[in-house]
Amino acid sequence: MLLSCLSRQSVAQTVMIDGVPLDTSYTVYSSYMKEVKRFPFIRIASADIPAGIKAMEAIPYKTAGNRELTLSVYRPDNEAILPAVMMIHGGGWNSGSPDMQKALALGLARNGYVTFTVGYRLSPEALFPVGQAVAVIVRSDRARFINCRFLGFQDTLYTHKAGSRQYYQNCYIEGTVDFIFGSSTAWFEECEIYCKGNGYITAASTLQEHSFGYIFNRCRISGDTPSSFYLGRPWRPYARVLFMECELGDVIRPEGWNNWGNPSHEATAFYGEYRNRGAGATTEHRVGWSHQLTPVEAATITKEVVLGSDFFEAFGKERPNFKAVTSLQ
Repeated sequence: MLLSCLSRQSVAQTVMIDGVPLDTSYTVYSSYMKEVKRFPFIRIASADIPAGIKAMEAIPYKTAGNRELTLSVYRPDNEAILPAVMMIHGGGWNSGSPDMQKALALGLARNGYVTFTVGYRLSPEALFPVGQAVAVIVRSDRARFINCRFLGFQDTLYTHKAGSRQYYQNCYIEGTVDFIFGSSTAWFEECEIYCKGNGYITAASTLQEHSFGYIFNRCRISGDTPSSFYLGRPWRPYARVLFMECELGDVIRPEGWNNWGNPSHEATAFYGEYRNRGAGATTEHRVGWSHQLTPVEAATITKEVVLGSDFFEAFGKERPNFKAVTSLQ
């Protein structure tokens, strides 16, 4: 469990840069308190530097505006040439602390890697960036993201390539307008989707010949403004999106779905829901062209069916052995 690698350095900071407060509320401790409710066996791992590890911390590598950007290096205390892992923290604005990376970096160093934790901030900073802010573009097939955070604004996660199959488990994804979008087939399992401002969660562009687009299974949907978000709108006519057994917060608008100003999309797009719960799950005022799945229909939709049995067979064969790292206590 990745969260077992969290360090004890967990104090939020109040920092001002050009009059804008940095958001350092996402800390090791706050993450632990959130996830321990679901995974009571996890513990906060020590970030103390063990014997045999050389640490070079807070090394300035660039000046940006009125502050320095820094990186830290952790490696076995020897002169060997070793493989390196670079972990970059940050982006257009601050969310969380780079200390989140330290325990994992030390675990990798104990297993023979040179690890770099890099603080990266664009300048000037702002509470939110303006316009599109793509965090990740995914074009590969059989892509897997587990315990990852995707932070952006409009267009956060671009599932770019038609025919690409993607799997997201226990991930955090936030954004505003169309912040999960594209033509790939993607399964989201127990992810947290956070809606900022107002907009649309999905903008799928599923190809007509594909049976599935996005499936959200047992995910949690929340946001900062009630009744401000649609579950999706079709970027292309044959968009396909399902929300199954999800917790939909009051951020979801009663009508649920939007046709992107084109009534013809209502005959081609497939937007479905099944056994969702929460303030935003009421279907009484949903648009008439959306679908409520029956138990028989829902039973046929599994991640193996959607992504293909070879997707998960390959996962078992190709998964790297990080047992020594992820078992840190």
